[in-house]
Amino acid sequence: MDSESNFLAKSFIALFLVAVCLVAANWQFHRGQDRHQLNDKIVKNLAKPALTTVPKNIAKNEWRRIEISGNYLPGTDLLRKNSYFEGQYGYEYLTKFRATTGEIIWVDRGWVKAGATASEKPLLPPTPNEELLIEGRIRSGKTLLQGKFFALPQVRPNVSDTKFRIDLIKTNGQRIGNPTELPALSDGPHYAYALQWLFFSGLVIYGRLLIRRQALSGK
Repeated sequence: MDSESNFLAKSFIALFLVAVCLVAANWQFHRGQDRHQLNDKIVKNLAKPALTTVPKNIAKNEWRRIEISGNYLPGTDLLRKNSYFEGQYGYEYLTKFRATTGEIIWVDRGWVKAGATASEKPLLPPTPNEELLIEGRIRSGKTLLQGKFFALPQVRPNVSDTKFRIDLIKTNGQRIGNPTELPALSDGPHYAYALQWLFFSGLVIYGRLLIRRQALSGK
C-alpha cells in the first residue's frame, strides 16, 4: 500500500492537473462565447441599412455599412503587412480619406500582392483625385494600431490617434477587386476544446482512482 506521504503527493498532483484542465476548459468556453457574440454582432450589423454619416458610437456600429462622399488625401498611403489572399502574401492598402463632412478617416482599400522581394514596393492602384462616393464597413482602429507597415518612401502618416477605419467595398457603385474579407462566421473549435479539457480532467481522476485501487489490491 502507498505510504501516506506518497498517497498525499499523488493526490495533490492529480488535483492540480484537474484544476489546470478545468481552468483551460473554462477559458476555451468563454472564448467560444466571445466568438459567438462577435458573429451575432457582425450578422446583425451587416443586415442594417447603410449609414450616411460617421456614427458617434463606433463600437456599437462596427461592421455596419457606411456610404460617404469625399476625397483621398495624397501622400498618405500605408501598406499593412502580413495579409494573405488566396494563399498569396501581400498587404492591406490604406489611404486617408477626407469626408465632405470634414472627418479624416483611414480607408482600407483592399489587398495588394507583395513585390518580388521584401524591400520592393508592390504595384499599387492609382489614387483618384476627384470626389468619390465610397461604401465600406466600419471597423475598429485597434487592429490598425497593432499592425506593422511596409516602409514607403514618404514619411509614414501617424496612426496613433486612429479610432476607426473603413474597409472599402465599393467606389462610385463599383465593387473593388480584392476587398478585405469578413472573418469566418463560425464559433470555431473553442467549445470542442472545452469538452476535450473536461475529458482530460476525467481521465486524471480515473487514473488516480485506478492507481489507488491497484495499490490496495496489491497489499
